Amino acid sequence: MRLLKNLTDKTKNTINTSRRSALTKVLVGTPLVALLSLEKSQAAPAAPALPAPTGNDMTGPELRRLMRASDGLKAIGRCSNIPMLRTIEPTIIGQKIDVASYHPGWSDIANGAIGGGEFWYDAADTQSVDDGGSVIVTQGGKRWKRITDQLLPSHFGCMPGGKEDVTENMRRYIKACRGGVVNFNNGPWRISSTIDLTDVAKIISDSTGRFIVDAERFRGDWAIQLGKPNQKAGRGRCGSISLEGILMARATSRSQKLNGIYMKGSWLNIGHVRAENFNGIGIYQDSVWDSTTQRLSAELCGNIVTPQIKLGSNGDTHNASHIVSIQSEQAYHYSLHIDVLRDVIDNIHAERTYILTNDDNSKLPSNLNYRNVYILLGNSIINHAVMDAATTKTAPDGQPVTSQKLSINLNVDYGAVNTLNARGGIICTNFGHLSTFDVVACDAWYFSDPAQKLSISDLRARRVVASSDIQFSNCVISEEFELRFNAKNVTMSSVDVGLINFTAQYQGDIHLSRCNINTIKALGRPKPGFAVTVFRDCRIEALQGAEGSRARFYGGYINTVNLASGSGVELYDLNCASFGYQGDAEFITQGVRAEKVNNWAHPQKMTFPAGTTTSVLGEIQPGQPFRYVNVDGKTGWRGEK
Repeated sequence: MRLLKNLTDKTKNTINTSRRSALTKVLVGTPLVALLSLEKSQAAPAAPALPAPTGNDMTGPELRRLMRASDGLKAIGRCSNIPMLRTIEPTIIGQKIDVASYHPGWSDIANGAIGGGEFWYDAADTQSVDDGGSVIVTQGGKRWKRITDQLLPSHFGCMPGGKEDVTENMRRYIKACRGGVVNFNNGPWRISSTIDLTDVAKIISDSTGRFIVDAERFRGDWAIQLGKPNQKAGRGRCGSISLEGILMARATSRSQKLNGIYMKGSWLNIGHVRAENFNGIGIYQDSVWDSTTQRLSAELCGNIVTPQIKLGSNGDTHNASHIVSIQSEQAYHYSLHIDVLRDVIDNIHAERTYILTNDDNSKLPSNLNYRNVYILLGNSIINHAVMDAATTKTAPDGQPVTSQKLSINLNVDYGAVNTLNARGGIICTNFGHLSTFDVVACDAWYFSDPAQKLSISDLRARRVVASSDIQFSNCVISEEFELRFNAKNVTMSSVDVGLINFTAQYQGDIHLSRCNINTIKALGRPKPGFAVTVFRDCRIEALQGAEGSRARFYGGYINTVNLASGSGVELYDLNCASFGYQGDAEFITQGVRAEKVNNWAHPQKMTFPAGTTTSVLGEIQPGQPFRYVNVDGKTGWRGEK
């Protein structure tokens, strides 16, 4: 028995000596496999750093002392880079290996060790392809798989800093993250072809993760796309993508036609999106449904024919979505194109648009031949908007600026615009029904059919041309209010107007009440079947009228009445400082109290219904009539004394 025990102890010592010998023959700086399974020892406090043995062999105690030192990790071997990893064949199931960096030569570059990490050998996998980052296939067909909770662009060889083109590496990264999360932080990333994010579930990015787009070398129409722009609205859509942070893209120049960021899909939860310096569309939300976006921001994008920011689809709709903020700064000519249905847009900030031509083939009711903003809201709301044009003589790229009047085509159908500050801008509205515009400032506003049933309140404008079925309340029109051809059913309440001058042939049913008006010139006459224009309880500085004008004034005050020849106005129960007329008298006065009367007469040529009466103004001499009555429904008048 004693002999057997001695033989057994000797055998154990031989085996242990063999294991230590095998271990000490591993070169420092090359992979050490299953080190802890070969050598087990109790934990001990870290010893001071020790110099590595000069030879290739180390005894067990020497190796243990080296690994326990404060810099003991140098005794653990590392694979230098991913190309080298492909040459290393694993020998143990589940074997792990540590890779220092993705690219060779990393040790010669400051902060060059990026994209490395731990891998393990998956012996059961014989099918996965080498994707260049998460799965590495050796020459012998073995699969090393990256150990990480989140894949990163650097894991696929993407070099940050924005100097090296990472397009193909980035595409491999995004493909490996299909259905999962991509994280673009710690860039920036330079690309020269389209980055497609259609199939990811979540995007994480901050300002460091921006994309620098090489415009001169770019291949493709869009820098970044979430959805397929070349497929119909119902196809090539992304779904349930969320963007956490800021997705940014900036083109290196505007020398080539190029678009920025494209989106198409539903159930999108988008944070902030930013595009800069694209000679094309900066941001385009195509047929986006049932989604929320925090901010769309673009600057120095667009051109004469393509907008800086576009919402809407040619084949479908942008609908049932909420956008918190849209920022369109320094657009090249065409700032915004918004065509949405059942959307809510809280804020639009579109300033300093560079107007580059006065004729871009647009034909607008404002008589302008260029358009900088197009908005069509269907059952949608804009809560606040600010828009204006650049005041510089040239755009940043040297193109001359041709105007400082922003041209806005604003149409709302069953919707609302709650605040719009477009001072200096010219608005035209030629479509929409049953919609409200509250608190609007602009230079001029032109309405035309088929826009109707619109309500305008708290407007501040220099000039307004109205079409049909429009209500104005609590507005200030500082210079001129006119009617469009065939206009009808226009109501104004508590409106301040500089000049009323109806020169176009309108239909009628025009009513103004409690308005302050500086001057009234031509008032026109209604078509058969429509009522004459009515002014009720208005305060007017000067009433002139024009030949053939027909209108009725009830109550209020007119400072100066000096009627043009042939002006057929009717004045009832009002006060005036002075009264007179030129040429032919064709007016009616009843209950008028004038402080000064220059002249007065009953109508001469214009017909009125039989029984119509007109009261004499001014001093009445004994035996003279105090009023006249129309006796034949034509031009016959009889004086009553």
